[in-house]
Amino acid sequence: MKYTDIFIRRPVLATVISLMLLVIGLKSFQSLPILQYPKTQNAVVTVTTVYYGADPETVAGFVTTPLENAIAQANGIDTLTSKSGLGTSTIIANLVLNFDPDKAITEINTKINSVLNQLPAGLHGDVIYDSTVFVNSSITEVEWSLAETVAIVTLVVFAFLGSPRSVVIPVVTIPLSLIGTFAV
Repeated sequence: MKYTDIFIRRPVLATVISLMLLVIGLKSFQSLPILQYPKTQNAVVTVTTVYYGADPETVAGFVTTPLENAIAQANGIDTLTSKSGLGTSTIIANLVLNFDPDKAITEINTKINSVLNQLPAGLHGDVIYDSTVFVNSSITEVEWSLAETVAIVTLVVFAFLGSPRSVVIPVVTIPLSLIGTFAV
């Protein structure tokens, strides 16, 4: 005799336990602090400069290094990476979590303007704020949550019904319901 047979023979007991879990879950959800859902922002600022006709060593020595040293002094920068190529220099500044990207861009522009007189003439550049890293990490988290949900539902259905055939229905209906939700 399985423990699930008790609920089959006593459907009122199964209903009462399900309703108790529902009420406890709703009460717990209402008492969650806002900090359980923090607003996070992980921004990336890219500084690209073009110095036509210069080899990578010249770009690294006369463009990338002075810019990198100046940008490194800006507040809110977590990591700084750079790459020098034939006539181009790319510096990527990953900001500290939840640091205001507008403030960071302003500060980085100020630091760049302070060293412009040290850079060679004929240099062209752009400062770009890139939020795709944050968006991509959010999408990855949603995908992980969906995979965890399917795994938990599959395990619970299999544990209670004890049949691999009974698992097929939830595994098929979860993606279909999500597709239906986004199609509307």
